[in-house]
Amino acid sequence: MQDPVLKTEIEEWEKLSDDPKIRAAYLSRLKFILDEKAAVRDAELRLKEAIEQGRKEGREEAKKEAKEEARKQGRKEGGKEFMLEVTQKLLKRGMDVKSISEITGLSEEEIKKFM
Repeated sequence: MQDPVLKTEIEEWEKLSDDPKIRAAYLSRLKFILDEKAAVRDAELRLKEAIEQGRKEGREEAKKEAKEEARKQGRKEGGKEFMLEVTQKLLKRGMDVKSISEITGLSEEEIKKFM
């Protein structure tokens, strides 16, 4: 070896490598670093799982909300159709538009379309 500084450093490194206390400290530090990396990987994995679970629950909640909204809309539309039928029958029996509007909740303009 030609470089005296490099030669000295390599000799020093070899001495330190042979020292059991320094080797134990090195291995302890290495274990700590590897444990930390494993903990980070584990946390990242749990985070990904939690995000996926949240998305899944969010999709399920959205489906429930959509079904409920569809039910409400169906009732509303079905109710309106029923009110239109009732309106036609009341008009045929001679009831006035204002009274029909109060009973059915339909506007007078909607009722007048049946006249």
